[in-house]
Amino acid sequence: MKKWIACLLVGLLGWLLPAAAMAAGQVIGNIDGFQSDAAGNPVLMGWACQVGNPASISVDLYLNQPYSAQAGASGWFVGRFAASQPSEPSIASRCGTTGASYRFAITLASNQYLAGSAVYAYGIIASGGTQISAGTVPRIPVNTQAAIPPGTVATGTPLVVYDTVNDAGAACAPLIDTPLYPLAFASPDGNGVTMKFAVLSDDGKDTNYLVSGQMNAVGSEVQPFHVSCAPVLTSSQDPVSGDFLGNQWLAGFTRDTAGNVYALVHDEYYGGQYPDANFMIPSTPGCSLGQPAGMPINALDCTYASLSVATLPAGQASFSLIHGDTPPRQVAARPSFAYAPNFGRPMGYFTNTNILLNSDGFRYALAVDNLPSGTDRRCPIRSADPTDPSSWKGWDGATYTADTPNGADCADANGLGGVFPFYVGYSTYFGKFIEIGAAPASSASNAPAMIVYALSGDFIHWSQPVSFGVSIFNTAPATGWTGNNYPSLVDVAAIQNSGDVNASTGAIVGQQPWLVFEQHYVCSSAQDPDCPPPGRPPRTRYTAVPVGFSR
Repeated sequence: MKKWIACLLVGLLGWLLPAAAMAAGQVIGNIDGFQSDAAGNPVLMGWACQVGNPASISVDLYLNQPYSAQAGASGWFVGRFAASQPSEPSIASRCGTTGASYRFAITLASNQYLAGSAVYAYGIIASGGTQISAGTVPRIPVNTQAAIPPGTVATGTPLVVYDTVNDAGAACAPLIDTPLYPLAFASPDGNGVTMKFAVLSDDGKDTNYLVSGQMNAVGSEVQPFHVSCAPVLTSSQDPVSGDFLGNQWLAGFTRDTAGNVYALVHDEYYGGQYPDANFMIPSTPGCSLGQPAGMPINALDCTYASLSVATLPAGQASFSLIHGDTPPRQVAARPSFAYAPNFGRPMGYFTNTNILLNSDGFRYALAVDNLPSGTDRRCPIRSADPTDPSSWKGWDGATYTADTPNGADCADANGLGGVFPFYVGYSTYFGKFIEIGAAPASSASNAPAMIVYALSGDFIHWSQPVSFGVSIFNTAPATGWTGNNYPSLVDVAAIQNSGDVNASTGAIVGQQPWLVFEQHYVCSSAQDPDCPPPGRPPRTRYTAVPVGFSR
């Protein structure tokens, strides 16, 4: 028999319409809110019924998006639950029956479902149901017994920080392929901040350039952002894996009091060949993926990644690798295993965050080390001396002694709260370290990932992650702006008003920063005259969402 789905009231609205207005056969109900079980897990409370039907009905839950009949457009399906617990006579009166079993209490365990996720509830009837929807969508609260209360977050209207279409005619054809890690300073005119950030060429050479502009705290461009096509770091593309001098891009900055800038450099090697603009390499013994020699293959499945350190001395125009002429002395973290062809997934230090200068004098970052076993380690690393790549050490489970520059494995740090990290900073509002990254909407293996934050007091033990309500790595829509990758936080007011060197590299944020992430534009020239022609890099942009944290 064909099923109809009727949407329950969502939000803390109290009762629905008077019973007299409800036609027989309609589904009505209410979400009363969340309570907690003995372990502090959120429990969704409410009721649902079909008017005139004394039997109990079921309730379906979806996360982050409502149900849609369009394939792939629905939110994450949590499951179907019975609305069959004892209910009050007043509910029976509204249902127009003498039944007494219309309530539901659905536990959304904190280790299974992401806090901050929007919840959509639907009453399920056999046929002839009427869809009802109204109210504010509730969000899953954090566990009430959390050791580190992470607070909550609200989001505002997105704005665009920089769109590469602005520089479509530039000789260097910029591509955004990292989080927005700024080099920024309060503007001399007092109107916001002047800001620079790195972009790449997408011609197979992975040359690093800087985009510059001026923006104020309300999101207005005082001076539009444009790329300078003077290279600031050129990828080495060395054919030797053990040199760790492959494709390189700037991936997080720190400054000293003299104005010198230091950067973590993400380095990728692919078996001796380097990708073209479509990230393809010819099949060779160094990376074949089972294809005949010379056939184009995707370089991602042979990626071997490490971290190096570069410096931009005060007054200079470009970065250089520290000890880059004597490899691998430039390395801050490298895999414990040698390169081998055809891993089938990116290996080594494939992801890292920016750098945070802590009050103890050490500079900290987070990195993800992908292992041959198919697992990964979430690694806190730190350095006492930004001028010396060998000073970087990883967490060993008790302190920072893991010699990551020479391939020692770090100890996984509490899974970083289950977050795949892209950004770290210090939140003056929470008085905690804050990380931004990706986490799944549920513990199911195929659950979609969301952009989240988590807090820590020691950089090792992290809070339950909280969703911003923004998906990450998404592939919808089929055309238009999609992706939502490489998230970070930027707080223009903190940069403008703080003398802390962390502020100038985006690592200090207050209560109302921006969540910034990369998007790319899926298009055809027939659909959009601004669509890049074949052979040119895709159009990309940084989108910013104003956010407000609450304790």
